[in-house]
Amino acid sequence: TLLRFVEDEEWSRRYQAIGQLDAVGESSVEFQAVALEGLSDPEPAVRRLCAEVLGKRPELASHAIPELLRALQDDPEQYVRTEAAEALGALGPVSDEVMPALIRALDDQSGDVAGAANRALVHIGQPALPLLEARLDNRKIFSVLSRMGEPGLALLIEALEHSDAGIRLNAVLEFGQMGPEKAKAAAALAKRLEDPDPEVRRMVPSAFNRIGPGAAEVVPTMVDFILHKAHARTDEGQSVVFALGEIGPPAIPGLLQVVAGNTPARLDAIWELGEFGPAAAEQAIPILAPLLQDADPQVRQFAESALEKLRGNKKPTSRIPET
Repeated sequence: TLLRFVEDEEWSRRYQAIGQLDAVGESSVEFQAVALEGLSDPEPAVRRLCAEVLGKRPELASHAIPELLRALQDDPEQYVRTEAAEALGALGPVSDEVMPALIRALDDQSGDVAGAANRALVHIGQPALPLLEARLDNRKIFSVLSRMGEPGLALLIEALEHSDAGIRLNAVLEFGQMGPEKAKAAAALAKRLEDPDPEVRRMVPSAFNRIGPGAAEVVPTMVDFILHKAHARTDEGQSVVFALGEIGPPAIPGLLQVVAGNTPARLDAIWELGEFGPAAAEQAIPILAPLLQDADPQVRQFAESALEKLRGNKKPTSRIPET
């Protein structure tokens, strides 16, 4: 009876019949034909439902790859293309055409479709890496890699050494969007502080955002850069000081080294130490207290404010100190 309703002239009855057949787990050859034909239905809601059904039922979708590819590439309705991308991702690399089509869909004008293609490629995982690596000229590839876990992270780290400055920059920018899991890339990121491209250099410190104590190994490299390699007429040193703050307590000794150095970043290091609050008191107070007598009024001002935070008399403004 439900299969008869699939042929009904009223689209809502076709829609309900297909939905009911899916709900009861129908998997007959007849239903397979219904799902495939439904991808060409004149009603967008029916096309979307059939793509969704196929996405949940790989045993049916495996027979519908050409139809799903057509839906992904040519359907005028974004929500049909979205479901087609989800369905193809659930199937995995079963056809040589699937992954290239999903990569193209990353540039779809609809953010929903592009997001579905991203999720599909992440789901496919390792088999997609060679094609993704070949398309590193596309900024959207980097978002796929960052969500792919270890295989994608390894390729992102490799991209930091790429001969193309644009690709290096995109890798740096993507690391900036990630959380503490990017700590494995800390050494590779720190090397880019001396990148020949000024835009790459400029963006590296922000890549340390939310990186956490897992990046403690690169603190000496960053301190050396601040003290000896940062261009004095730029804010490179100051930016790296803030990046040290993102590493957390392991960076406190390094920040104290910067305070002792005669660089433009000295004031920023004093401020960052204060942001740790009482957690840094034991290490920082003996170094900062004498600065209350410094000849430079700015140094005295920054030291006074930092000491208030270190002693718990004033709240840090940008970071909750770790305990």
